[in-house]
Amino acid sequence: MPLVVTGYLPDDQAAATLRGASVGLTGHRNLSASGSINSWVAAGRRPLVRDSRYVRELERLRPGSHLVYRDEDLTTRLEHALADPTSTWRAPGAPPGPDLAAVAARYREWWVSTPGAARPSAPPSRATGGT
Repeated sequence: MPLVVTGYLPDDQAAATLRGASVGLTGHRNLSASGSINSWVAAGRRPLVRDSRYVRELERLRPGSHLVYRDEDLTTRLEHALADPTSTWRAPGAPPGPDLAAVAARYREWWVSTPGAARPSAPPSRATGGT
């Protein structure tokens, strides 16, 4: 199986290319990989991603969406992914991240926990014109 390194892909080619790859790999050592990682996830894939604090945070938000590796384990993880390509796909229908309601709930939790912050209230009632 040949190794293909694409580099940047235009939007109209990205999804098909990511879905057609045998194994997705992002080996970045910095946050510039966030778009690459999330593009793989949005395409329904579970890319191999280099372990970092950022990747562990992503994995907490979307458990099972990434195949996390340490540098010394990359060869083994690649071999496993090539031997079992189904391991590189996310479950059908699995959302790529938290939905709007989950994000709003977490924001509200944070806001309420912030010392001295104004407390959110219910939206104004339409029936009374907001009074």
